[in-house]
Amino acid sequence: MSVRLAISTAALFLFVTPAMACSPAPPLPDPAQQAGEADEDYQLRIQQFRLRAREEQMVRYRLAASEMEDGLWAESDRVLIARLIFKAEAIIKTDFGGWAKEPVVTLKPRTWHKGRGHKTEFILYPTDYDSCSYPGKGDAIDGETGDFFLVFIKSGSTDINNITTTISASRAVTLRSKQAFESL
Repeated sequence: MSVRLAISTAALFLFVTPAMACSPAPPLPDPAQQAGEADEDYQLRIQQFRLRAREEQMVRYRLAASEMEDGLWAESDRVLIARLIFKAEAIIKTDFGGWAKEPVVTLKPRTWHKGRGHKTEFILYPTDYDSCSYPGKGDAIDGETGDFFLVFIKSGSTDINNITTTISASRAVTLRSKQAFESL
């Protein structure tokens, strides 16, 4: 019995924990109906409670997204806006040694907002195969031809290994990022 429990516990930590770490927090439970409270009043109070909880969640999300973007700007040697000019699928070797049919996008630099570089096209494809960051390299992987993205690059060329992430205009939250898109 204790061996089975140990195996079950190990399986839980090996297979569930990574996904749980990346999952959003579950919603708060609804408040209990108060004694003597009419059903209509209770339903209205629940709606108001859920609306406040959603607003608070959005504030926390914007704060976390803003801190992440500020960190990307600070840590990147170069930041540019690039246009997605081609999207296809290809068989890609995964980090864990397998093969997968994945999207491959070609981006063309448009404007540089930190550092300098050339306008040579470059490709991106999924590079992360865990539940937290799949597909890796940010929003551009799921973009459409013609879309623009902020591209954050570590030192070096615009090689896929040096690109930290990409952010679409609709997901940009900081003033600096929004101004970069407005400059197009």
